[in-house]
Amino acid sequence: MATHSLKVHVPETDYLQAERQNPTKREYLAGEVRALAGASEPHNIIVFNLGGMLYHSLRGKSCRGYVVDMRVKVPELPAYLYPDVVIVSRREK
Repeated sequence: MATHSLKVHVPETDYLQAERQNPTKREYLAGEVRALAGASEPHNIIVFNLGGMLYHSLRGKSCRGYVVDMRVKVPELPAYLYPDVVIVSRREK
């Protein structure tokens, strides 16, 4: 038996409104919304260790690191993603 999936284009504004109201994290890529799967224990260990290493590397630098649940907008795609680790350059005022 063949199954067909119906792809529905979701406007960016609708995605962002739903994200604010829903505790389940979902990624957005050019109108397509995908729920994120839960991470495994090995995955969490890797992210934890990577975050620890980056913390020491970023001390004293003009960057800030984040792990888990930090939504990132990728304007070139358009997309909103939840990477495991994010490093952001802080702008000097």
